[in-house]
Amino acid sequence: MASATDNLRSPWITFLAHLFIWFLAGPEWSVWRTNWFVNKVFVLAAFVLVLGTALRRPEALKGHSEPRIDGVGSN
Repeated sequence: MASATDNLRSPWITFLAHLFIWFLAGPEWSVWRTNWFVNKVFVLAAFVLVLGTALRRPEALKGHSEPRIDGVGSN
């Protein structure tokens, strides 16, 4: 069963995939188009890395509940 966030992400992934296919079919290597392409490649790569980490090692993304050593933030 798909969650509400899956339903929101799916159109965006489809949209970006469509833009990549459209761009790579006939690339216009202007400064702005190249910047857009490089930006999207880095953003998607970061998303894939975070998603992979979340699926393989979810404990790595959880915050630590130990008190700080220097006492900052304690009452």
